[in-house]
Amino acid sequence: MIFEALRTGFIEGRGKYYPQPRTAIRPRPERTFDNRTYAVASSEDSVESAARLNAAMVMFADRAWEARLPAVEKHRQRTRELHGVDARPALTCDFCVCLASAREAGRAGGTPYGDLP
Repeated sequence: MIFEALRTGFIEGRGKYYPQPRTAIRPRPERTFDNRTYAVASSEDSVESAARLNAAMVMFADRAWEARLPAVEKHRQRTRELHGVDARPALTCDFCVCLASAREAGRAGGTPYGDLP
């Protein structure tokens, strides 16, 4: 319902729990969100959802990249199967702390590097 509204400028739906009468959204979209949609995908379900939406996969560096590769490959495979196109490159979304020393950055970032000189 949301993607259709972003394509057309009107939201509407006949959902079981929340029927939405046709309503113009403002500001009206200037262009579609096709190829501009991103989805954080970490679990099996979220990887599948990202592929179904044809969304670029966004992930965090919360484990070794070798452990991330199966999810990236799954997203690529399912996007190809569902949409007949290659998935857009996966993105990472991480934070960094830049300060004068590793010790300060470690303390501010809550990492074990706070004990560095």
